Amino acid sequence: MGQIKAVKTQSKTHALKIIAIVAAFVMGGLMLYMNAMILYNISLLMELEQKHYGSILRNTDIINYKVTNDEQSRQWLKDFYDIDYKKK
Repeated sequence: MGQIKAVKTQSKTHALKIIAIVAAFVMGGLMLYMNAMILYNISLLMELEQKHYGSILRNTDIINYKVTNDEQSRQWLKDFYDIDYKKK
């Protein structure tokens, strides 16, 4: 007759190894997801910067010409932006 083999239960260390491997895969997946979200947000910021660069540059030009406040800058503001900036 054949002998009946006793079924061994998994040891605690084996179960902990499986849990650690599963946790590592979950953490790796979360890391990849977070990296993808960061890259997506950076691309959105770059797109917004490109769209609004012209308006930011124009506002900077207006401020520079207002600060300069000479005849040429006042004429430039009047011609391009219809701003009548009087000398004080």
